Amino acid sequence: MNNQSEHTVNTELLAKFFSGEATENEVKQVEIWKNSSEKNQKEFNEFNLVWLDIGTLNNELDSSIQIDTNSAWGKLQDRINSTKITKLEPKFNWKYTLRIAAILAIVFGGVWIFKLGNTVPEQSHLLASNEIVNFTFSDSSQIVLNKNAEITYPKRFEGKERKVKLSGEAHFKITPDKEKPFIIEVDQAIVKVLGTSFVVKEMKEDSMVKVMVESGKVLFVYKQEKVILTKGMSASLDLRTEKISVDSKTDVNIGAWKSKQLMFRSTKLNEVINQIEELYNVNLKVENSRILDCELSATFDNEELEDVLMIIESTFGFEIENSNEIILIKGNGC
Repeated sequence: MNNQSEHTVNTELLAKFFSGEATENEVKQVEIWKNSSEKNQKEFNEFNLVWLDIGTLNNELDSSIQIDTNSAWGKLQDRINSTKITKLEPKFNWKYTLRIAAILAIVFGGVWIFKLGNTVPEQSHLLASNEIVNFTFSDSSQIVLNKNAEITYPKRFEGKERKVKLSGEAHFKITPDKEKPFIIEVDQAIVKVLGTSFVVKEMKEDSMVKVMVESGKVLFVYKQEKVILTKGMSASLDLRTEKISVDSKTDVNIGAWKSKQLMFRSTKLNEVINQIEELYNVNLKVENSRILDCELSATFDNEELEDVLMIIESTFGFEIENSNEIILIKGNGC
């Protein structure tokens, strides 16, 4: 460094200055260069911003990441020696500054995120364990998570899309935005909307994903499979066959956990029992398998379980017993 003019500095000297490794003479040399002109002052400030950016990134790194600073500094010097850099150009050059940033990033183990619109939004997680959870996203879109469902989402939606990741079952009501579609990822499938309300249900035990649209339009995609669903339509994805099929008969009770309403129209008791078990979290058994062939037409609007069972009992003349956490239906069938 001693052969350098006091009005000339290079990246090695500036890197040592900002890292606190410069000698007194080197600090003085940088100060003289910086104060010799307004352009040098500007160049100094811009270099300082780059350094601070890297320092901020380093502070945000996981503490478990081990960085060999001696080895990194050696790499930095090797890179500097192989790069022809002499006097800093008076005119600010972004390409030049980014080259400096790339060199400095070696100090931090090669970890560098260019903060020019490519930052990854901070992700949050919301889990509904033993109760239904209501939540509103930053764009005012709303979600109701069923029990044991989980959503991963950014604190703020940035870029050209609003993307979240779902596990379990949830009801969505999306704020319209034609320029920024709302995308839900669920078990490798994608549900894409602009503004609508719908239910997405992941059924891991059956390797299925279901979508039912209440209003608007939804694009349901899995690999090469793709269907468009409109109001009142529903579709099922079978992950085993990787096929999406539009349901011929809409499952009106797919969101019953949210509405607390069950509707049956000549529905076999086999399906009725499944819906009751899911909504009320109970275990129903039948003494006679012929009971499952009986058909029920009824609507239960936020009814207590006891009232629902009483109506079924009186409608078919069954006897229902509740013991040992199992509800047993007795009768001769239909």
